[in-house]
Amino acid sequence: MKLKKITMLLLSSFLFFATATSNIIASESDDNPDENPTATWTDEPSERAIELMEEARQNPVYEYPEAASEIVDGYLREYGSMKFTTSEIKNTYNFIGQASYHNGSTKPEVLQYMQGSTTTTTWNVSGTIEGSADIKLAFLSEIKAKLGVTVGRSTTTTKSSQALATLTVDPGYTGYIDAYHKAVYAVGSIPYWDYAPGTVNVERSGSINVSGYAIVQNSIHFDSYEKKD
Repeated sequence: MKLKKITMLLLSSFLFFATATSNIIASESDDNPDENPTATWTDEPSERAIELMEEARQNPVYEYPEAASEIVDGYLREYGSMKFTTSEIKNTYNFIGQASYHNGSTKPEVLQYMQGSTTTTTWNVSGTIEGSADIKLAFLSEIKAKLGVTVGRSTTTTKSSQALATLTVDPGYTGYIDAYHKAVYAVGSIPYWDYAPGTVNVERSGSINVSGYAIVQNSIHFDSYEKKD
């Protein structure tokens, strides 16, 4: 009878240990993604992340001498349609965090990325965009029409225990998931016509040059990779 009790006690202890260690890193079928205790999260960019951000931000943001507002020199200014000479998505514009995990077991394990802090990324655009609500709207609208993505002045990813991305990490490897806010870099111009107050007469016309990085809304780019120990 004592032998049976000892056997049952050992079996119960083994089941408790197995249950406790199974959450070292959450599996794809895990119903409780909050438990990921040995995954490391940081908001300090690695050399790889720094290089990718530098590559994404290498295009210049020009400053132009043109005035940009709705009333210029007493004239009422009307703007036309924005035209771009350059427009491209930059997936690794701003690093917002990294999750990493070393798999020292003999089986593949799944790393989950959860946002460890609330992070906001803000646009970087020429003063000709900042100075006019009409130009700002035309700039953002044309990006959406041309590339099919919604952009704005900023986007925020809040701290969360929800798994936003996963990576299967092979035995003997360290897995990494780097997260970035995306941007669109665009360069172009918008035509304008100046009217004398109270008239429909065009007194002068021209175009305003614009450039800058607008932030893609509610979208995260994940760069996932492994390194052999």
